[in-house]
Amino acid sequence: MASIGQSISSAFAFIFDLYSAISKEEFDKNIKDLSPADAIAYLENKYVEIDYLFGSNLKIRESDIFAIESIILDKENGDYLKNFGEMINKLYKESPIGDYYIGRYYETGGKFKQALQYYKSGYMKLPEGDPNADGYYENIERVLKKRDGTYKE
Repeated sequence: MASIGQSISSAFAFIFDLYSAISKEEFDKNIKDLSPADAIAYLENKYVEIDYLFGSNLKIRESDIFAIESIILDKENGDYLKNFGEMINKLYKESPIGDYYIGRYYETGGKFKQALQYYKSGYMKLPEGDPNADGYYENIERVLKKRDGTYKE
């Protein structure tokens, strides 16, 4: 009788594994070696499959966005930061995260005016008293200094 209970719980775990947020094991097995474009596609496909299999039209979880962040930031000189940010802005219009990634894209490309525009837009989305406000504002200050030629690392 115990084996029936174990097999049922194993079956549920297997079925709902796709539904869960990206785990360390899933990242290490399926994502860590992907290019930024493939990591974004993996994330999008995961949620298409969730919708198809479970009939649940979830927005991409923020934890899953952060799970692939290192790939987007560190590989291919951040060339996919803009695409990633635009995807996030479509999903989370009220969040500063998408604007941050787009700002990073323009900042790394030396386009400080555009970077400033997105960083300011993201900063304005932060709720009053947000503990991350000072850290987010540092992006604006850094770009202003880079634009004016006074930035020192």
